[in-house]
Amino acid sequence: MFRITASEEDYLRAIYTLDPMGAGVRMDDIAKALSVSKSAALRIVERLEKSGFAERFGKNRAGLTDPGRQKARNVKSKYEIVRLYFMEILQVDFKTAAREAGQLEHTLSDVSLAAMKTAVIGEDTWYLVEN
Repeated sequence: MFRITASEEDYLRAIYTLDPMGAGVRMDDIAKALSVSKSAALRIVERLEKSGFAERFGKNRAGLTDPGRQKARNVKSKYEIVRLYFMEILQVDFKTAAREAGQLEHTLSDVSLAAMKTAVIGEDTWYLVEN
């Protein structure tokens, strides 16, 4: 399995969020969601395609492969746990929590993530943390 960068994980999460049913999403929408140019989005999607995480449908649409969807679900889950922790436990506003969760989701250890998940859900859930 290929190792992907934090930026590529952001793209997986964005595509997954924009396209929960797996029908494909326009490159323009990916670029807009990530505040990048269409050409920048295309370059990352091409890298994800080479890694087996994404597939392109024509010149202007992309979607996730099964491994890509699985990785994207894991990344999104980490993001949501961190965001909820900031909002519910630390009482941080949504915009700040979302921005910082997007940065920390890539660097947190499984132990820290499990502790955050336990704090948010209210029970010991360390065994539910997906790698």
